[in-house]
Amino acid sequence: MRPTVFFITLCSFLLFPRASSAEGNRYALVVGISGYPHFKEPDQLHFADSDADLFRNFIQTDYAGRFAPQNIKYLVNADASRVNIYDAIKWIGKRAEQEDRVYIFFAGHGIVDDLGIAYLMPYDSDPDDPAALGIPTSRFIEELRQRINARRLVVFIDACHSGALYSGGMARDGASNIARPFEKDWEAHSKDSEDTDAICMALLSASSSQRSYEDPTLKHGVFTYFLVEGLKGKAAHGDGVVTAGEVYRYVLDTVEDYTKNKMRVSIQSPFKSPQFVPTLPLAIVREPGVDARARVENAEKTLRETAQMAWRYAVAGMVALNNGDDDQALSSFHEAIKIDPGFSDVYVDIGYIYMGRFNIETAVWNFRKALEYDPNSYIAHNNLGFCYEILMNFSEAISHLQKSYGTVPTLLAALNLGDSYRHSGDFGSALYWHRLAWKVLNDSGMKDYQMLDYLGSAWIYNYMPLKPGDTETINCFVKVRTPEEKRAFLHYALSFDCALTKDFKCAGEEFERAMGLRQAGDFGQFFVNRIQYIGRMHKMDAKTNAWFERQKVRLLSR
Repeated sequence: MRPTVFFITLCSFLLFPRASSAEGNRYALVVGISGYPHFKEPDQLHFADSDADLFRNFIQTDYAGRFAPQNIKYLVNADASRVNIYDAIKWIGKRAEQEDRVYIFFAGHGIVDDLGIAYLMPYDSDPDDPAALGIPTSRFIEELRQRINARRLVVFIDACHSGALYSGGMARDGASNIARPFEKDWEAHSKDSEDTDAICMALLSASSSQRSYEDPTLKHGVFTYFLVEGLKGKAAHGDGVVTAGEVYRYVLDTVEDYTKNKMRVSIQSPFKSPQFVPTLPLAIVREPGVDARARVENAEKTLRETAQMAWRYAVAGMVALNNGDDDQALSSFHEAIKIDPGFSDVYVDIGYIYMGRFNIETAVWNFRKALEYDPNSYIAHNNLGFCYEILMNFSEAISHLQKSYGTVPTLLAALNLGDSYRHSGDFGSALYWHRLAWKVLNDSGMKDYQMLDYLGSAWIYNYMPLKPGDTETINCFVKVRTPEEKRAFLHYALSFDCALTKDFKCAGEEFERAMGLRQAGDFGQFFVNRIQYIGRMHKMDAKTNAWFERQKVRLLSR
């Protein structure tokens, strides 16, 4: 198993706050769709149009800086066709200048087709043929990023709401389904941006593998209701300024609590885009005699200057880390934390460095600190799982890895879950996750060099250090370079899983595939040692033990 490090690449400079003069105008596109004509009654939405009305009314208040009615494109129900939505984006794009702020709000259905393409569904779209009149999320994001020149673009999605009445609440099943495709599309278009000063980010109503609900008691989508409550001031931490980070944490806590404890349905966890600026002010709690809009702008200027300095240190830390200077990297990262104590991604990077030094306790502390500020950080959860496996706390490892995979279903999280289940003695679950990871890898369409870059190392399955000083695994990790060698490692691991579940036919086939790969013959002793470790850790019956003994002979004779 291998940890994940948060790398600040050039595309991450999209988050670099802009030091500029006060903001200009404010524009918004607000869409809400209930009563879809082509959706069956169990899948109908009842409050999405009310969500749009709630959001529109809010952004016209002093809290949000008074969006002018003439600057808001409001499309509900039959008016929310694909043509009208595209036209509204174009309309904003022709008017919004660089110093303006733009909000995009969408409440309605979302669907992922058989090819994995995610769609936002306009009023007249057909769930059986989403490509006909649906809006692919990749196209939606492309339209926003290419047509709208404003450097403050914030998107709110309470979407993918297919579902039925469930324990008193309407299950909006799909925010989970589009969360991962939406994230990929957002990242893809972020990398293409040449504006290093832009702040473009999004909040989605639920994480991957979850449902998103609307509630008859609230008469709104749960996410939208608490989003507006947070923006009105409940998310503020005493200074009267409501930042994006405060809103995200507020909706995460309240939506999870409401769905779990009030509605008593499966938990719903709002999700943020990969590019996210927690210090960006979104609203203000009004005080008598105070110009709320001016206060928002002054607060943004102060927070922007603070965040800018924190990002400079964070980027300097990553440059040092990439150059192999861990000490300088730590120094820069700690300076970033002094300026911005809530910089979650920097805690992940610090933890990664301490993992490399086998200071597992300090690594755990930093990953937990990252989760305090971003409970949905799938990277922090993944790396915590790695740490707990080294510490032989497999229940904690599995818990964090499941959270990582549930938030963003990555290949790496599936691999790591397989590791943890194997070490815990649950060989059936280990085989399930390892086969799933192998299928994802083969179905991904990645070329060999992409696979090599993606996996990053042979530190996979259960071939990672189980205690500080496991130099054998580290040396093997350094030696493995080619995709062929990596595939051999994967096949060996699958063969061991199959043998432990007594599927010896599968075990033999996978072992032969591994042995048949060229350039993979230098690791025989390593795998013999792994077999011996499995024998020490798990009691095997005579037939399973005999199978492993035969493979040890073959590995040593190669």
